[in-house]
Parts: sequence; C-alpha cells; structure tokens
Amino acid sequence: MNYVIYDFETSGRSSTWDQVLEVGAVLVNDEFQILADPINLKCSLKPGLVPEPYALIVNKTTPQILRRTNLSHYGLIMQMQEIFNKWSPAIFLGYNNLGFDEEFLRKSLFKTLNEPYLTQYGGNKRGDI
Repeated sequence: MNYVIYDFETSGRSSTWDQVLEVGAVLVNDEFQILADPINLKCSLKPGLVPEPYALIVNKTTPQILRRTNLSHYGLIMQMQEIFNKWSPAIFLGYNNLGFDEEFLRKSLFKTLNEPYLTQYGGNKRGDI
C-alpha cells in the first residue's frame, strides 16, 4: 500500500477557530520511492481571522505575505482533497498527525461541505510518526 506523508502549517493551535495556511504532501510506495510530484499549497487568511503571533513565527510568514497569496482557503482545501482522493487508497502519515493535522483536516473538510473522514474511508488508513 502507498503512503501519503503530509503536514499542515496553520494560523494557530485551535482546529475550531484557526485555519490551514499551507499543505505539504508527497505520495510514496512501501519502499519510500516518490510516485507523484509533491504538493506545496499556500493560501490567504480568511477574512476576519487574526493569526496567533507565534504561529506566524513558526511558519516564517507575515499577515502581509498571506494577504498576497491568490489561493483562497476554500481553494486550498478543494485542491488538497482532489489530490488526496487521486492518491487514495493510501496510509496517511505525519508527525503528530492524529493529534493535530488530522483535526484540522476533518474540520476544514466539514466546513467546506466535504466528507470529513477522507483518511478513514475508501480503503484509506491513517497513522502517526
């Protein structure tokens, strides 16, 4: 089975109030050979959202840089979902994914009216490193 190794950069720690700012992901086989071009998607801040200052430091970005990004948060989630569906079935992995990234993934998919359990259905599995 293939693996999708992914990571999110977010505007803060709350999966309820903050948002995904950047998605990085790569599809590999069981020998960790890259099977598709890695993705790196970055979006703008949602209107009215104030990011946590420490999150900006960790992500090495500023509100000004995020405002100049043409991709909306909705567009980022839709592109990510399309790519993840294309790469499925797979095992979705990352560092602290189950405790952090997975919560942002599910809530972001739900808020954009998509199936929130992408990594658990359709033959997909999930794990944590």
